Amino acid sequence: MTPQAKETPTRTMTGPQIRVVALAHRGLMLVALVYLLAYLVVNSNAQLGGLPLMSLEFTMKVATIAASLSSLILALRLYSTGVFILFLLLLAFTSWLPIPSSMPSWILLLVISDKATRTLRSHGVKVGFLGAKLSTITSS
Repeated sequence: MTPQAKETPTRTMTGPQIRVVALAHRGLMLVALVYLLAYLVVNSNAQLGGLPLMSLEFTMKVATIAASLSSLILALRLYSTGVFILFLLLLAFTSWLPIPSSMPSWILLLVISDKATRTLRSHGVKVGFLGAKLSTITSS
């Protein structure tokens, strides 16, 4: 598929609904970036001379919770009720695992983010590294 080609929307959405998906997607991307940066600092702590890790680990947990909330908003808008409940149960279980074991929740978040990206692009919204470009959302 060429970069200019649009996918056929799987679900018809109005401008305000697309805006909610775009904002939740952008929030998810920003929180994922914060988590990744904190994770890299925690894992490179030996080379940095032993920074206090407690606040970074707390930041990672808060980022996981915020990403879970953003992804639940996306799942509620993009999937059926049954799939949403399945995502809710999976996120509730995997988000509270110890930090190294929280990878399954982040994989699930990537699946939801991919669906949001495809939906936004199918509605003509430009999506970049940190989520949707809000100025490209039409009000129809």
